[in-house]
Amino acid sequence: SVLRPTEAEGDFVAEKLLGNIERHWTRHVAPGSSDEAYVHLEKGERALAALGAESARMSRVSRVILSNIDLEDVAALRRRNFATLAALIGEYGLEPVLGLPVDRVPHFLPIKVENRDEIRSRLREHGIYCPVHWPQHTASSALNDLWASELSLVIDQRYGLEDMERLSTALKRCISRAP
Repeated sequence: SVLRPTEAEGDFVAEKLLGNIERHWTRHVAPGSSDEAYVHLEKGERALAALGAESARMSRVSRVILSNIDLEDVAALRRRNFATLAALIGEYGLEPVLGLPVDRVPHFLPIKVENRDEIRSRLREHGIYCPVHWPQHTASSALNDLWASELSLVIDQRYGLEDMERLSTALKRCISRAP
């Protein structure tokens, strides 16, 4: 059973959960287009940012979900998706900001692109949501460059090889349209 988030978790967990359910619904159950999923995901990002340092602990919802998952399978699928997508985007000159260490499990594949927000918006038109992970940093121009140009490509275990090909193709189209 899914537990209600505590007040300390704010709206982050609820909004991200609703956004992901809506995305799954419009992709697999009742295909169509809806911006509602993205509205929830973006509200979740804002709620997480508002939590600041308090967001370091795992939510009760996450603990319940993780207790029912084979983490070794998840790790293998994420590594496979990372390697597959890295090879696909490498064919047109993109490479991950960070490689794939043997002892780590990736959550996303980070790349640097010009016009990150525009490309992110165009990917959304293709039904692809890319979260922003690095915060803006007031003391470092190098970190701000990363903040402004890093695009996180989602490679989690829910996606298959066809999804990685679809993401790569959409990214190539979006980048070639960039001004």
